[in-house]
Amino acid sequence: ATMVERIRWADRIFAAPQPPAAPKARRVATVNFPAAKLFDSGDPVDVARKLCSVFDAYLPEAKIQAVAEAVRAASGGMVTAQNANASAYAGSRLIFGSPEFQFC
Repeated sequence: ATMVERIRWADRIFAAPQPPAAPKARRVATVNFPAAKLFDSGDPVDVARKLCSVFDAYLPEAKIQAVAEAVRAASGGMVTAQNANASAYAGSRLIFGSPEFQFC
């Protein structure tokens, strides 16, 4: 029951784009953390492992590879300062939605 809310944390941390709000719509506060500061390498597998480490998520290797694939797709192959937040957003949504993360 908490999976959707866990996934929404990625939206808040890495400031996913929000559609224009209606005048009375409730806006969700975001942090817009500069994800580029997290990563020592632009390699999607390294980024996936770093995200798992930062969020203390113990995922099996197959799921780490799935996170890396999401990072790769979001970054176009290599994580840079310009696409780090989009890459972290894509990877962290998978991490936060995983069954293993709910026990973290």
